[in-house]
Amino acid sequence: MKKIYKCIVTDDYANSLQRVVSRTTEWCNTWLSKLNINKCKVVSYSRKEIIDPNYYITEENTDYTLEKVDSIKDLGVIFDSRLNLRNHNYAE
Repeated sequence: MKKIYKCIVTDDYANSLQRVVSRTTEWCNTWLSKLNINKCKVVSYSRKEIIDPNYYITEENTDYTLEKVDSIKDLGVIFDSRLNLRNHNYAE
């Protein structure tokens, strides 16, 4: 499982992140490690107004826009875009 992140302050930062995603995709293609595009997601964390561009992965000359989600589960922990823990079930 790979995670890529960058603090997005301007459009240039967003473009830089897209370049990293593209290079990662190229690396995977070179080493015959196919990405499961359906499992690739984008989640943004912020308390303020955010720059929210679309990111994409190119596979076989087709651009796939990555799905934006409000939360994502990783190793049993739910990461909410507002960093809220209300979706966790705590043992009583």
